[in-house]
Amino acid sequence: MSTDRLLYFIGFTVRSGSTWLCGMLNSTGVAGYAHEHYYKIAESAVEDGWHRYRNKDIGIKLNIRQIKELWPLAVKEGQPKLITLFRHNRWQAAVSTHRAVYSKVWVNPLPGYETKGRDYSQGKIPFDRERIATRYRLLQQEEQDWREWLEENNLDPLELWYEDMCEHPVEVARQVLEYLGISYAGPIRQTTQKQRTAESEEWAKEMEQWEQSTSNA
Repeated sequence: MSTDRLLYFIGFTVRSGSTWLCGMLNSTGVAGYAHEHYYKIAESAVEDGWHRYRNKDIGIKLNIRQIKELWPLAVKEGQPKLITLFRHNRWQAAVSTHRAVYSKVWVNPLPGYETKGRDYSQGKIPFDRERIATRYRLLQQEEQDWREWLEENNLDPLELWYEDMCEHPVEVARQVLEYLGISYAGPIRQTTQKQRTAESEEWAKEMEQWEQSTSNA
């Protein structure tokens, strides 16, 4: 890998704000093109697909399955930078995932950044304790898989948290730029916003109480 090339991975767990972070990094114009891993590549021969990323300044956001496929190819060319973006509150993440899956609305753009003709209204979403609990268990496993993989590969990434990004999004984006060795004092634009609602927060609290009641039973 050329020493002049910028290559970094953003390892994420579900609903941790990775699209939000990529949008901020892209707005700077100095962090390459930060984007989601191409699914068509994931479905094709992984090594052949990797060639599409060659000789480009990019950041690729990956789930645990995807990074296990691409990391061995990346380290053959050098040592890419690694960032992880997780979420402390698993129940809120589980509720958010349930709502996104049901409504098929995964991103909430700020006014002026909507895709023309696309409907971003979530509509009425039913509360479903079992489905949310299943999402929670999947998230627990996802986090465990990440921790095991990082330990197995002796990796110490830049560790970011969704909750910190909610409080100080621009500061978190600048932290990434500093970690990447990029000097940039210009503006950082946000194109998406949180989807959390009063209802989703109530659901998360209800699920926390349910978990406590079942564990004490």
